[in-house]
Amino acid sequence: MLILAFTQTAAAADLRLETDKAAYWRYELVTLTASLGQTESAQAVVLPKKLSATFWNGNQKIATVGNVEEVPLVSVGADQWRGYWPIPFNPRLGGYTAKVRVVDAEGMTVSASAGFKIQGRQPQELPKGFSVVTYEGGKKGPNDTPSPDPAEPDSWRNLIKWAELMGADAFWHCIGQTQVWAQVKPEQFPWSEYSVRLMSRVGEAAHAAGLKYGAWITSFVVIGDKIEDSGYTFTLGYNREQNALRQLRYVSLGCDLRIQHMIELLKKFEADPNVDYLGLDYMRTDFGGYEFATEFVRDMSIAAPPEWERWSDAERSLWMARLIEVERNPSARDQWQWWRAHKVGLIITHIREEVKPTKPMWVFSLGWKTGHQHGQDLFMMLDAGIGFNAPMFYSIDKPDYPFMLKSWADYLSNAPASVVVGECVDWNLLGRTTNPASPAEHLERQVLALEQLKPHAAHFGLFWHDLARAFWGARGPYGTWEWVMAGAASFSRLKADGGRLSYRLKLLPPVEIIKGRETELRVEVTNTGTSLNAVSLELVPLPRLTISETKPRMLTSPWPEDQRQTARLRFRTDQAYAANGNWQMVAVKAKSSQDAPRDEWFDFVYLPVTNELGPPLPGSTTATAASTPVSVKPNGKPNGKPKAKPGPRPRKK
Repeated sequence: MLILAFTQTAAAADLRLETDKAAYWRYELVTLTASLGQTESAQAVVLPKKLSATFWNGNQKIATVGNVEEVPLVSVGADQWRGYWPIPFNPRLGGYTAKVRVVDAEGMTVSASAGFKIQGRQPQELPKGFSVVTYEGGKKGPNDTPSPDPAEPDSWRNLIKWAELMGADAFWHCIGQTQVWAQVKPEQFPWSEYSVRLMSRVGEAAHAAGLKYGAWITSFVVIGDKIEDSGYTFTLGYNREQNALRQLRYVSLGCDLRIQHMIELLKKFEADPNVDYLGLDYMRTDFGGYEFATEFVRDMSIAAPPEWERWSDAERSLWMARLIEVERNPSARDQWQWWRAHKVGLIITHIREEVKPTKPMWVFSLGWKTGHQHGQDLFMMLDAGIGFNAPMFYSIDKPDYPFMLKSWADYLSNAPASVVVGECVDWNLLGRTTNPASPAEHLERQVLALEQLKPHAAHFGLFWHDLARAFWGARGPYGTWEWVMAGAASFSRLKADGGRLSYRLKLLPPVEIIKGRETELRVEVTNTGTSLNAVSLELVPLPRLTISETKPRMLTSPWPEDQRQTARLRFRTDQAYAANGNWQMVAVKAKSSQDAPRDEWFDFVYLPVTNELGPPLPGSTTATAASTPVSVKPNGKPNGKPKAKPGPRPRKK
């Protein structure tokens, strides 16, 4: 139904401007229709073949994506013109006005206006200090998951044991992943039947341990060497060397079969009482999507060539690909980013209408340019029904990382949203660094995200990705326990910031470890509450580390707020590991009975291992710091300026 906002002056009674809705979500297009009335007393209005509309928020004229200030309205029939206005990314919510102006037969200016509202949904509330361990799967299946206790057998039950050990509040599990190797196997297509059956058992185990459980789908991507046998329609990208379209491994956002398969699995998630959150990954087209050329040109009012109406779909797609990737038209590129995010919003809306979920939904989104580089926008997805967003801050150079965080902080400061930020267990994606050690770099990035984004988010959390990588992925010269400690330590910082821990922990490490000699690590505990009765401290058993005391050290007797106590924990190492530069992780676990059972404090340092008689061991770095730093600089900025580049192609996997 067209909604008439109002018209202005008696002379303008012939001209009407209407919107198709009174209020819009941020992922929607505003449809405008101008028409001529039948009032005989009014002067005849002479309308050109094309009109244009401007948009206002109060007295401020608003430019939309692509820096477009006027939207053309084209003739769609007798005395009727239509156009579309894309709502700008992350706009100010509230009332807006669209305006058109023309000249009547007497040379008088005639105008008409239509008012509408831009609205936004409230984000999902999350527990303070919300932390998540994920499992995506990899070289081996969940049944091969090792236990934290080497005496126990491999089992899928160990998935929850690791999450529980790290102090996580939730465990997220990839259930829906389509793989086609050699041939389509009915029991594994589109989803592994075993994985779907296992979902309920893992969720039940998570609940028994006090964790929430989330199941997610790898949405618009298929894995394997026979993906063409899947029956799906795949998205179109562009091969610049051949000046031709190419099929990508991503399923098209317009593939109805894929969307229907996703809906059917999400209904199973919703119906299972052991599933608390519903998740979607790969809700994007990568660098494809050119099969939507006709819709894109129409919706975004792109000036197409005169031959457009005679062209085939393939010719239109190729022209559009050249516009985006060869001409690199900045306005069209911005509009393309917006349109793809708009398309994702429409798909999510359709999925939710079919599934009718009562449980919160999340989406993994990319980090560069707040997701816009790949057609994702957290506010569009929020309005479509995604309660909270999980941005993946992977695959970025260390000097550029704070600047990406700043772009997110600026974006979040304009409107409330809930985010659960994640870092990947991957030596390659963290710069293949040994100084600082990659697990320390992992922690530093998560702490920096906490410090810079939490003040701007409605609700904030962290996720650690993922258990499969910690066992069989690109760990580099670091063991599973080192990566696990990186995640556990980041969760501890998050919980402390959320007021879930009754004390602060600080490590006062020695300068180095002399091989074969007992070394002492001082641990300082500061009371942050009104009263603290006891805190237990112990070193975490790690490879190459011999712990002198097998029982936890207890700091007892009540001590007042802000008072500190210090414990000394002794250890030695008789080995060095040249592959990581002869650095040794030393990790501490602290526990107070006044805090919740899983709210423990983990922290660690990396110390150089040296010979007793002076020269470092072969392969050692020349660092002289007491430990690998795990705290961020006060200003949160790296030395030097970032490279002038749009950012590398994000790589999640």
